Amino acid sequence: MAFQIHDFEQVVISAQALDSEGNPADVAIAFTSSDETVIAVTDNGDGSALLVASPGEGGLGTSLITATVTNDDGTTLEGSLEVEVVAGDAIIVNIVPGEVTPKA
Repeated sequence: MAFQIHDFEQVVISAQALDSEGNPADVAIAFTSSDETVIAVTDNGDGSALLVASPGEGGLGTSLITATVTNDDGTTLEGSLEVEVVAGDAIIVNIVPGEVTPKA
């Protein structure tokens, strides 16, 4: 199940790379979004990132956020989080008239 946020929200996420003993590894973590129209990612450069939902108009749906680390030997590891952007509560009601036709 995806982590959910509303289209008017943002959240900070963090990732931590660990070595085989469970200690923090001294590596940089880079964050990406599979769909920047759903989730815009700002990598903070400290193992965290700001996720902003629906940065433009629309933007509902799901995006896969990936954290990538590169070890000194060039090998890379990835972790991912699926984030779903859902609509907020209704704040306005629009009534749209149909086509005007003669009475039958």
